[in-house]
Amino acid sequence: MPVLITKKHRFESARYLPAMTEGYKCRRLHGHSFNMDVNLIGDSNPQTCLLMDFGDIIKVVKPYTDM
Repeated sequence: MPVLITKKHRFESARYLPAMTEGYKCRRLHGHSFNMDVNLIGDSNPQTCLLMDFGDIIKVVKPYTDM
């Protein structure tokens, strides 16, 4: 029987746009917040009753959220 798991991630980033005109609101250093849900669906492992360990999901996502 298929199961669905969701792992939620939140990460922050910052940027500035020095080529924009002086006074442009995004020219200065400013940040953005992001929320990302990773949804996996499939059959769980009969031995562990897990579809995938959340720690393994984090290992896959972390290189992208830590850029």
